[in-house]
This record gives sequence, C-alpha cells and structure tokens, in this order.
Amino acid sequence: LIDIMGRSGTGFTPVAKKTNTIKSIKTGEEITDVVQYANKSPENKIEVKKNIEKIVDDELTQIKKKDEIVGEKLNTTNIVEKNKIINDLTSPEKIETVKTDFNIGDTIIIDNIGTQAKIKNKTAIAGKMVENIDDVQKFVVELPNGKKGSITLTKVKEFNKPKEKIVEDIKTIDTPESLKRDPALPNEVVTKINESVVKFIQEENIKLVPTKEKPLSLQMQEILLSDKYETPYIIRRVAEDNKIPVERLINYIFPSASKSAKELAAYSQSMRYLKTKLDPTGQIFGQSINPITHVIKRLDNLRRGLLVTRIATAVRNYASQSSRITLDSLQSLMDYGLQQIVKPFVKPDQFQKNQVSPLSNLNQLVTNFRQWKPSEFKKVKEQTNKILDQFPSEKNRIFIRYSSDVVTAAAGKGIKPGKVDRILDKAQEGVDFLNFLNKTQEFITRRAVLMSRLDELIKANPKHYNNKNLNQIIRDKEHSLIRASDVAAAVDKALEVTFAKEFNMYKKGTYDAFAARVIGTINSLPFVLTSIVPFPRFLMNSLRFHAEFSPFGFLRFLSSKDRAKIAKGDTSGLSRALMGTGLLFAAMALRKQDYAGEKWYEFKIGDRTIDTRPYNPLAAYLFVADVINRLQDGTLRNIDPKDIITVFAGVRGTTGLYIFDQIVDYITNSNVKAGAAAWTGGLKKFIGETLAGYLTPIQNITDMMAEFYPEMRKSRSTNEEPFVGAFKKKFMDTDLPAYTSATNFIINEKTGKPEAAPIVKESPALGQFTGVRFITKKNEAEKEFDKLQIQSQEIFKSTKIPELDRAYKDILSFKIGYGISEFVKTDYYQKQPFSTKILLIKGALKQVKEETKKELQSNAELAPYLLQYEYNNLSRDERRVINDVIGIDYINDLIDGLKKESKKTINNTRIKDPLEIKDPLEN
Repeated sequence: LIDIMGRSGTGFTPVAKKTNTIKSIKTGEEITDVVQYANKSPENKIEVKKNIEKIVDDELTQIKKKDEIVGEKLNTTNIVEKNKIINDLTSPEKIETVKTDFNIGDTIIIDNIGTQAKIKNKTAIAGKMVENIDDVQKFVVELPNGKKGSITLTKVKEFNKPKEKIVEDIKTIDTPESLKRDPALPNEVVTKINESVVKFIQEENIKLVPTKEKPLSLQMQEILLSDKYETPYIIRRVAEDNKIPVERLINYIFPSASKSAKELAAYSQSMRYLKTKLDPTGQIFGQSINPITHVIKRLDNLRRGLLVTRIATAVRNYASQSSRITLDSLQSLMDYGLQQIVKPFVKPDQFQKNQVSPLSNLNQLVTNFRQWKPSEFKKVKEQTNKILDQFPSEKNRIFIRYSSDVVTAAAGKGIKPGKVDRILDKAQEGVDFLNFLNKTQEFITRRAVLMSRLDELIKANPKHYNNKNLNQIIRDKEHSLIRASDVAAAVDKALEVTFAKEFNMYKKGTYDAFAARVIGTINSLPFVLTSIVPFPRFLMNSLRFHAEFSPFGFLRFLSSKDRAKIAKGDTSGLSRALMGTGLLFAAMALRKQDYAGEKWYEFKIGDRTIDTRPYNPLAAYLFVADVINRLQDGTLRNIDPKDIITVFAGVRGTTGLYIFDQIVDYITNSNVKAGAAAWTGGLKKFIGETLAGYLTPIQNITDMMAEFYPEMRKSRSTNEEPFVGAFKKKFMDTDLPAYTSATNFIINEKTGKPEAAPIVKESPALGQFTGVRFITKKNEAEKEFDKLQIQSQEIFKSTKIPELDRAYKDILSFKIGYGISEFVKTDYYQKQPFSTKILLIKGALKQVKEETKKELQSNAELAPYLLQYEYNNLSRDERRVINDVIGIDYINDLIDGLKKESKKTINNTRIKDPLEIKDPLEN
C-alpha cells in the first residue's frame, strides 16, 4: 500500500532515501504505516480513503484502456503475483539509454551478427594519431570457445547501442486486421511470444487451432479465463522462462476491446480485488461500515487464541506437524523413484521443472528439529527474513496467523481509533505472548518447509539461478535473484504443511471455492459457529489432506488435467495417493496388534492406555482402519456419529459435541418432551462453555496443581449451574459436584458403600508437558462395551435432573462395574459369538436398568425428583392441559417445595446384594 500510494502522485509522495516511507502533501507527515496514520483523525482517514479510491479508479481505467482484462486472474491466493502484475501494468516503460562505460567482466557484442564476448582487459594505443578518441582505447575480449582478440571502443559502442524499436502494423498468420494491437508489438516480440505460448499449450496437452478466425492470442485468452489455471503464476512463469516483459505478454493475450460479458465480469472482479489488495483486512474501508461486528470478531479472535494456549496443545501440534513433514520427506523419496520411471517419456525441460530434491526435503526435517537450539533458530530466522523482506506480502501471509486461524496482533494494530481498540490491541498482544510456545513451534516448522521448498525450486531452475542452490545464493548475498513466483510457491507449501493454506473462492467449481465459502460462513458468525468449529481453515486443510493422502486420491486421475501432470513429470498426486494408502494399511495393521485398545483411538503402553485423538489429522487413519477391520471381521455393529464429526469435521469437544447431541436428540424425537427448561439450560451451557474459553490458560496452572491435589483432577458437573459452572470448573472449586461414571464404582471410605466413581484426569502434569492424554483403567464390563461398540446413550441417558442422575448412577454403576463385569468373565459368555454377546449384554443392561429404576422408586426421599422427571416427559399438549386446569407455575412451586422438605439420602440409597445377572437367552 505504501508503494502504490507513493507512486500514485495523488496526495502522497515517496520520501527520498527512505524505504517504505511516504509523505502526506496535506499534513507534511512522514508515514510508514498507512492504517495508523488514517486512524489518527477523521480527516486523515478521509484523505487516505480518497487516495485509495483514486488509485482504484486509475488502475481500472488503465486496464480498460489497454484491454488487459485481468480481473479473473488477479483473484488468486498468490498475492505477490497479483502485485507484480498490477505493478507491471501501471509502471512506465523504461527508456533504453546508450551505454558508454564498459568494464572488465562485462559481456558485450563484438560484431553485426550478435557474437558475444567477455572483456578481459583494457589497453590504450600510445603515440598513434586518430580522428576519433574512442579508437585509442581497445579491449581484450574472450569468446565462449576460449579464443581471444581485441576491439576498439568505437566498435564496441556501435555494436552495443540499443536497437531502434520498429512500430508497425502486425500482419502475422494468427492476427487478422480486426485485432490490431494498440500499441502495436514488434514482429520479433510477437514471434517470441508465439513460440512461448505454443510451448505452454503443448506442455498442457491443449488442442491448438491456429486459424485467422480464432487467432492464437484469443485461444490463450480463453485458456487463461477458464478457471483451470493459476493465471498470474502462469503469465509470470511464461514471461520469466522466455525473457518476455509481462506487460507485453498481457498485451498479446488480451488485444481486443470487445464488450463481452466475461470481460465486464472480469472488470468488476478487478475492482473488488484492487480494493481487497489495498485494504486486505478491511481496516480502512470495511471498518467504518460496521464497527460493532469488527469488535465482536476481534473478541472472538482473542477467544480462539486463548483456546490454544495450553502447553499440551503446542506439544501435540508440533508432533502432528513434524509427522506431516516426515510424511512430506518420504513422499519426496517416492516421487524421486516415480520420476525416474517416467523420465524416458517426459521432455527434459518439463522434467527438470518438476524434478524433486529428496535431499532438500529431508533437510526440512533436520531444520525443523535443529531450530530448537537457540543459535540455529536465530540463524534460520535471519536467513528467512532476508529473503522475505523482499516480499512483504508473502512475509505477512506466512506469519499473519498461527493455529491456522488465529490472527496475530500485528494484523490488528491501529484498526480503529479510540479506547476500545487500543485495549483490544493490548489484549491481542497478551494472547500472542501466552501463545509463545505454540507460535514458536508452528513458525519453526513453516521456516523449515519454506527454505526446503525454495531450495528445491531453485535447483529445478538452474538456468535462472546459475546452477546454484539456496545456500550458495545466501552465501553470495544474491537474494535479489530469487523470483517472486518461487517464494510464493514456497510459502504455499509452508502453509499447506501446517494446515493453514488459504483457499481461493474465485476458483469456480473447485474445492478451493467450496472451502473458502465454508471458512467465510463460519467466520461470519463469531461466537456462534466458531464455538462449534473454532478453526475452520484447519478443518478444510485437513479434509483436503485426507482426500489426497488416501485411496480416494487415485480418483483425481479421472481428470485429464491430473493425468497430464504425470506426463510432465509431476508425480505428486500419484505419490500422495500411494502414501495415504500405505498409511491406511499401516493403521489397519496397528489396530490388529495386542497393544491396540478396545476403541479405535486407544493404544496400550505397559499398564496404561493413551488416547491418540489429539494427534489429528493423522489419527483419522486409525478410525477408518478400525472400521475396515471390524467390517472384515464381522464385528462392526455401528459407527458413532460423534467419532466422525470429531475426526473429520474438527468439531470442538465441549460446545460443539454438546450442540451435536442436542440436534441428534431433536431429530430422533428423544427430547421433544423436555420442555422449555431443558432448552434454556442448554443455551446457558452453550454460552457458558463458549465464554469460559477465555480462561483456558489457567489450565496450565491447575493441571500442575492437580498432580499434587487429587481433588482437582475430578471433572465437575455443570448441570445444576450450566452457565456459572462453566467458569467455576476452570478453578479449584469443589462446590460443583463431581461428574461421575455410569459404569464404574468406588467404595465410599466414610460410609463403606459403593457409589459412582468420579471421572478424573489422569497424570495431568505429565500430559501437559508431553501432550499425551491417558485413559482411566477400565473394568471388564467397560472393556466389553467398547469391544461391542455399545454406545453411551444405550447405557445411561441423563434425566436432566442432576440429583436424580447422581442417585441413578450410584446404583447403576455398581450393578455394571461389579455385576456385569463378573458376568462377562464367565466361560459361558466368553464362548459366545459376537452377535450373541451383543444380545447378552443388551439383556443384562435392560435387567440392571429395570432393577435400578425399582430401587429409585422405592426410595421415598427421591419422590420429588421422580415427579419432576415424569412431569418433564409429558407431551406439550399434556402440559398445556395442566396449565389450563391448575397452572404450570403451581406444579413447579409444588415440586420445589417437596424437594426442600425431602431429606437428601442419595448417597445412602440401598444396593441390593448379591447381584445376579439373568441369562436373556433363557426366555
């Protein structure tokens, strides 16, 4: 923005000898941050907005004058390429001047036919009278074949002066009179462009129809407007590879001034793009439209940032990303092998451009780990900064977010003047500080991948980079040699590996467009949809990863475009499908081992069991593998929908799964009688859990304390206080009752009677530093439930009355934990086939639930709660009748009064003994 405004000559001018600095003609103030300057006063904002609007108008006018319909091509994720095309379109053409100074080492032309030679030495002819002083000075030159000779300065100037440009009407076989260009292009330029375009078309296996009715330039225009290609990248690459100025290539491709609907649409998209490019975060244009929405989004960004402040989160993320780049390094080795197979069938120049470098990719793995050494971290950071400082947009793109979706404080500064935004700026800086470990690990990985991919691209283009690699370019301080398109491609790879890649909504009919709309929709409803899916960008990147690294990846070769890539030596699509299939087979093998737990995500290490779900997206392979194994073995009973949305949809485990449960209840008609109270409680719980996300950093402290205070390890139930309880449970607050198990019991030390066991967090401190989540040891009944895929709602379903739930669990947990556990250990049960075991367990559950219900009903002290339960289960019509007759308020007051008078003897509920499980097969 600084660069474009400085060149616009409209209210602002560049400051001499100062980079990235402009001066306001109106105020005289030097500016390095346009947004901050605009927000100092309303007058400044008006001044900046008018300048940007004038720039947009000028840019669009220039585009229409030249008939360079670039709108659809500008709408792409490659920001640097967009900027380059705009700059090329609007920069004045350089005027070539006669060179008079020639030095040792220069390459010069030494004859009329263009022979080149290098100056090796300078000499002067002494004592000779000459008419032209230039004839006195001579140069010793060396030809490419090693031969040497000499030439006078007069001749050097003659052979090396700029050629006069030929401006004439173009009359070539591909250009009819009706498509003359204005300004016209020289014949030799058109010939060169023709050759480069034909080369590109052949590489893409596109059918060529060179006729006067449909010239080559028009065919290329249609190709680039077809939404199949990253057009800015292609234009830049064709221009760079063939040494053609970008503006001339665009003039060639878009010569006509027709008013087609596509051109008008492109023009409209150009306007939208330009405003987006000049003000990408809506800080100047968008901010004044709806400041309330802006503040809400910033508050939500703070919340999402705080959700990932736990040490365990950073450790797990680093483990997942390290696994991802390990997979990438292995893919490179596979690509290398596949490329050697197809090499005989690929043109050498095409093969070279797509050639992978296994060493570069293996180095990213090494660089990823060695950066934890402070000196190496500093070294790699300096190297990447030197490269990215040349491309501010790409630097911004790679470091603007962490955890895929959390925007850093650097992007939010100075958005709006006033106290509120200054507070939000400071708050975001605080969140970034709390995320120090998470940001550090993610940026370490991104830098490693960036350097590796850039080195690979440099090796694949030896002509441009003089057969050097990245280390040699850095050593020789030739950073300016690095191309924008290569940096952009490297940044894309770094973001892809950390599941943070952007998606281009203008790619019609592609996954990019779909993903961009999903992300936009979720982010448009902060605190609502973002509470369910807080990290949508991670979600969409994860889904793409699963699609490409799986057997489904082979389906891409139904497309001729992807088959053509293999023909050009690009085997990445094939290798990803093969790698993903291999991962799936490996996961299937792991799930068959003795150390595999009962559930798909469980693995046993010694006498402990760990949960692998936090290590998504790689954990998804275990889920699919378990389903396939069970299907093959005939032991697949059902698939829990929660597992699907947790693994593939990235739904959050608190608010997200809670909302999912409510939706399922409503669809299955299992909760339609609960009344307004249940929905009100649900809403309070949703809001409470969402806002309690701001307290996530406290868990770093409470987990450490819980290692020494066992009471803090207990999960707390918020059913009685759905809103306030969400905040209380973040602290050491024993006022909230423990959340108990319906399948496991303990013996109360005071009463000596069994009661439902509290659900506890195992080894919280160890889990915090290692990222490992441990699972509580199961009894035999719980193991059998998991093996048979008995879902939790088949065992226990909440009555929505906390007191009744606790009393019910205290009885049921003993009957399951002791009674059914003993039953499943019998030889009779063990000899039964899978289907019979399911029938036996379902019968046993039915029996113990009936017994539990009878025991609850026999306890007079629970009568008010049982009455409340029966009342809640009345249909809406039945409740309306009661309201008409005696009034719902009266019923509610009556129940509340009975509760107060009743003696709470839930913990003294009698447990019948001995417990005998009947065989349902006897009936």
